[in-house]
Amino acid sequence: MNSRAWIFKPSIDLAFIILPGIVSVLFLFILKKWNMLPSKISPWTWFCTVLLIDVAHVYSTLFRSYFNEEEWKKKRTLLITVPIVCFLFSVLLYSYGVIWFWRIMSYVAVFHFIRQQFGFLALYRKKVRPPKFHFYSIKSQSI
Repeated sequence: MNSRAWIFKPSIDLAFIILPGIVSVLFLFILKKWNMLPSKISPWTWFCTVLLIDVAHVYSTLFRSYFNEEEWKKKRTLLITVPIVCFLFSVLLYSYGVIWFWRIMSYVAVFHFIRQQFGFLALYRKKVRPPKFHFYSIKSQSI
């Protein structure tokens, strides 16, 4: 394997970027096969899986944006305005009905996950510098 193509090195990239997704899906298949998937999820399960694991990238984003003095000075207006606009849009959306709120939020979440994967590909692209065609084909698929 070409070691230049990895963000860190093969063992770290595989262990911390690729392997967690594979392990979690395999874990779900095993639990389903053993009939151990709960029919109801407790609030504590939701708290642990969503807020402590999935939302962890939000905490790192806060440190790279709001708590980074240089970024804060450069993008202060954006960092203040975007959360306010998103909140107001969410309230407006909810006022049209709960179903519309959750429907739109689910589409936003899917878009977010797709763009997140594009971000990983962009990191790898930066290391390897493939032809521009590859970059634009991947970007067009993530839109």
